[in-house]
Amino acid sequence: SWNVASLRRYLTAIADDVAHLVERVVAEDRAAYIQSLETLFTHHQPSELEYRIQVPSGQIKWLSQRSFPVLDTDGHPIQVVGITSDITDRKSAELSLLKSEELLQTITETVEDFFWIDSIAECRPLYNSPKLETMWGVAADKFETLDQLLAVIIPEDCPAFEQYLVLRAQSTQT
Repeated sequence: SWNVASLRRYLTAIADDVAHLVERVVAEDRAAYIQSLETLFTHHQPSELEYRIQVPSGQIKWLSQRSFPVLDTDGHPIQVVGITSDITDRKSAELSLLKSEELLQTITETVEDFFWIDSIAECRPLYNSPKLETMWGVAADKFETLDQLLAVIIPEDCPAFEQYLVLRAQSTQT
């Protein structure tokens, strides 16, 4: 059966200094890392974790680690199989996307003008900024179709607005 001594022997086989191995894990991720090892070695359960390490150059890397014990017929672990992948680029992209989303959120909440994003091909809005309700007195979710939009435009302005949409659709096709 695996215990702390077994865990230490196993980790020592792959790293001369277990403490040094754990110390490479960024402090904020260390408790989760140790918990994943306990899950694997004490409870003989698969373990999956994303965590950060600091490599000797000082750079922080994101790793994704999946491990599981191989048990004998009596349920005792005889091997540990795992894969660790460098996911630093993916995490960097996720962080960039999050920052972009936060910036867009800030813009949409603070800009004084109404703006929208729509699909010409589907002839429907994809996004209406919150200022729509302030400016037009209609909730943004009330404009899910062109007909709903045309319903709030003054009837004599509808032909001009429809012509604008046709011209805009034609300009995106060239």
